Parts: sequence; C-alpha cells; structure tokens
Amino acid sequence: MNDPLITTLLLLFLGVLCCLLLVFLAVNIWQRHQAEETLRKAYASLEQRVQQRAAEFQESEAQFRLMAETASDLLYEWDIRTDHLRWFGDIDAALGFAQGEFPHTLEAWQNRIHPQDISKINTLIVHHREHGDALHVEYRIQGKEGRWRYWVDRGAALFDDSGQPYKLVGSCSDVTHMRQYEQALRDNELKYRTLIESLGSEYFFYRHDIRGVFTYVSPSVKQVLGYSQAEFLLHYATYLSDNQLNLKAKNYSQLSIQGQKQPPYELEAYHKNGHLCRLRVTEFPVFAENGHVEAVQGVAQDVSLQHQARLMQNGRTQVLEMIAKKQPLSDILHAFV
Repeated sequence: MNDPLITTLLLLFLGVLCCLLLVFLAVNIWQRHQAEETLRKAYASLEQRVQQRAAEFQESEAQFRLMAETASDLLYEWDIRTDHLRWFGDIDAALGFAQGEFPHTLEAWQNRIHPQDISKINTLIVHHREHGDALHVEYRIQGKEGRWRYWVDRGAALFDDSGQPYKLVGSCSDVTHMRQYEQALRDNELKYRTLIESLGSEYFFYRHDIRGVFTYVSPSVKQVLGYSQAEFLLHYATYLSDNQLNLKAKNYSQLSIQGQKQPPYELEAYHKNGHLCRLRVTEFPVFAENGHVEAVQGVAQDVSLQHQARLMQNGRTQVLEMIAKKQPLSDILHAFV
C-alpha cells in the first residue's frame, strides 16, 4: 500500500526536479545569449571607435604631412632606440638634392655637418639619449653643391612610462640669409669704422646704448677730444657744455633712441684739456631683430675751425653794415667788446 505512494511521490519529485533543471538551463541560455549580445555590441562599438581613431589618425597624419610640406621649416622624428629618422618636409630640396636622392638617415645627416660643428652635435646626441633634454643648437650643414647653410635645430623628447626618452621630435630652420646679412653688416661696419678712423683728427665713430652710454668709440676720439677710448665710455651728456645749443642736441639724441632718424646737428663738447669744441653729428638708430632700438651709432666731426670762421665772417659782415650806416666808432667797438 505504501509502495504506490512512494513511487508517486518519487515521480513527482523527479518531475519537479526536471522542471527546475529546464528552468535553470533556460535562464542560463538566456543569460549567455544576453552576455554574448552585450559582448558583440561592445566589440562592434570598440571596432567602430578603433576605425574612427584610425581614420582620425590618418587624417591628422595627412594634415601634418601637408603642413610639413608647405612649412618653411623641416620637421623630423627620431627614434632614439633604433636611430630611425623620419623627415617631414622637402629635405632633399633644402640641401640641393633631387627628390629621393638624399638618404633620409641619421648617418647621412651627420655626414653633412661641418667638421667644426660635428663634435658639438655628437655630444648633444649622446646627452639627449641619456637624459632627453630639450635640444636647441645652431650648426652648419653642407648642400650638394658644396655651399654651407646655417641651420637652427630645436627638439623635444617623448618619454615612456618608465621615464626614459624614446623619441625626439623637432624642427630645423634655415637661417643662412640672416647670418649672411649679419656678416655683411659687420663687414660694412668694419669698413665704415676703418674709413672714419683713417680720417684722423677731424672725425670719430661712436655707438651708445639706449641709455646714452657709449659702448664703442673709434681711436680717433683721442685726436678730436683728447680722451682715450676707455675714458670716453661714459654717458654722452658727460661731455656737453651748458650751451643752449646742447638742449637741441639732447632732444635729437632722444629721438634717435626712440627710433627716429634725425638730420645732422651740432653740439658743443668739452675737450679733455678744458676748451670747447664744436661737433657736427650724423647718427641713426640701430634696430634689433624684434624691431626695437638697441643702440644709436654715428659720426662726429670737429667743425670748431669752421664755426670760428663763421663767427669771424658774421663779425666782419656786422662791422661793414655798421660802417655803411655811419655809426660812431665807439658803437662799433662796443658791439664787439
């Protein structure tokens, strides 16, 4: 009598167990499907972002290359670990080579650097490998035709997670025309100074800063005013007399310091022995690269004899005019006493 009941209960239990198992399997399958669907969407989203980033990178690289090709400077990327060097911009044309003729390697670049500059460059390269310091150096590099160019190289390092430099990115600027212009100015100034100094006793060449302190005076100042070059390197006002003429001279000098070209003017200065000299000054402002005045330079001519001659001529003219007017001799004498 108990056997059928037990059997029924057992079958019922097994049925419930099977139902639970089926529910568990169904939930598990549904969860796995949901997980797979979520994973598939996440993968699709990730792949889309990767493709988007790749497209953005390609676009950025294309823009970077376009900028490099149209920029006046050359850009480069140097892998410090492999010594692989990539140039952005037309380095071939910059050095006078046909397209693709110049090897875009670190060794080819080093071989073109002036022998007097290469040791400095190699030292900087070694130091940069070890420390990753910023690079800023000027050197000479030879083009295909043999002409030396002046380049200014500026670079900065990229560091890995351990703080070690692994890449250097930078730019090279050709400053050859600027250096040639500066040399031409120095040559012309030397010729100018030589010319002025050769004039001897009547002229001297000078240069003063924007404060008015002389920074250079030619040796001929000794013959004109009696001072040595070292003695004369003071403020220009030190040598001016109290003649009203010098008020205008100071104004002219200040306008020169402000960058305004002035006409020639005269001033009265003390000779070292104490007597007064009349000087005619022709000067002009000197501008720095930033457009600001950095100095004033000019030429001073001793016109003391000419000034005395003018005074004498004016005196004779005045005497003749007074005689022509039949003024008494006492009045004529009184006018010049």
